[in-house]
Amino acid sequence: MVNSAAWHVNVNDDLKSFLTRLNAFDKDVAKILKRDMKRGANNVTKEARAVIRGRKNPPLSNWGYSWQEADRRAQDSRNLRWNTATVLKGIKTQPNTVTRDRAVQKFGFDVVQTSAIGSIYELAGSRNASSKDRRGGSASFNENVRRRAGRGPYPRSLFPAYYAAMPQVQREIEAAIQAAAKAVGK
Repeated sequence: MVNSAAWHVNVNDDLKSFLTRLNAFDKDVAKILKRDMKRGANNVTKEARAVIRGRKNPPLSNWGYSWQEADRRAQDSRNLRWNTATVLKGIKTQPNTVTRDRAVQKFGFDVVQTSAIGSIYELAGSRNASSKDRRGGSASFNENVRRRAGRGPYPRSLFPAYYAAMPQVQREIEAAIQAAAKAVGK
């Protein structure tokens, strides 16, 4: 699983302490809150998929034509040809939680691109060391992707999706927090 292309939706310190207390005293309400917060973060995932659907398909005319990874056995190899359905399926919302001594240190969700071809598309031309080699190979690939899909910001679909969906995400997460606080106050 390639996990290099990601965007983060994190919560503030007040919510971390609230989640710590909630996990300790009312696990059912904590589960509902986390589920509702994930539902809000899924708006970024949906928007990222819409960005990919709106791009030219494929981003390059001969993207990975008959390209199988050579360093893997045939049965373990991944097909790196552009496939919009695979790229869309690879965009996921994953929890990003760190706890220490049962206290929430970090809580949020990452919207990630888990498919190899999707991660290549998201970051191609951004900071690849090999892209400085102007003799061909990855340098020409990166330049062609930049010319066709733009020079940034990176990750290509996750960055604009984050800013497009964030107002709605904030409203949904705030509503989930208020509902959880109300449920605990009963």
